[in-house]
Amino acid sequence: WLYHLVFEYDKRVKLVKNYVRNEDFYISNPIHNRRHVVSLINHPNKYKDTATGLKAVEIVHEAFPDLQVILFGNFPLPNNLPNYVQYIKRADINTLREKVYNQSSIFLFTSILEGWGLVATEAMASGAALVSTKNGGVNDFGVEKKTALLNEGGDYEGLANSIIYLFQNDEVRSTLAKNGAELVRKLTFESSAESFENVLIEVAKREN
Repeated sequence: WLYHLVFEYDKRVKLVKNYVRNEDFYISNPIHNRRHVVSLINHPNKYKDTATGLKAVEIVHEAFPDLQVILFGNFPLPNNLPNYVQYIKRADINTLREKVYNQSSIFLFTSILEGWGLVATEAMASGAALVSTKNGGVNDFGVEKKTALLNEGGDYEGLANSIIYLFQNDEVRSTLAKNGAELVRKLTFESSAESFENVLIEVAKREN
């Protein structure tokens, strides 16, 4: 979406996508083994909209009392978290992979606006199905009903309903998760580096 935004002003713009470190983020806990666990990031930036995510999981908890929510981030613990929400602060890569993403049936991506969405792709690489807002950055990896379920920004009821639907339809959740993992597995450092190298070659030829 950033490419198309810039393209309106400069037709020479080139796109080099971000990548996922596949050596760090991968499936270690089988997708079909996962319970009613949702993870999301905690961030004070209003554009991350953590508050909407917490409202969504509150609705999900009413439908699924065994729900567990894993909230993670580098910032202080939010106030008045319910007892079904676990907060992991300053998680390292191994903790993110094993204790957050690989425990999650669903990753909840609530941003209002994103350039990309690195945590979402890390979670997908680790086997979590993606439920997301239509935040711009998700466009490169969130394909409606194929690799993700998408909702309008701030729509906590829609996000909750998407999660509930996936919990009620485990085969659909598993398919989304598998499709998502396959898609982001192609977003490698090598592919991004090759794209960037090709851009540099093209620019050099043009200037010569």
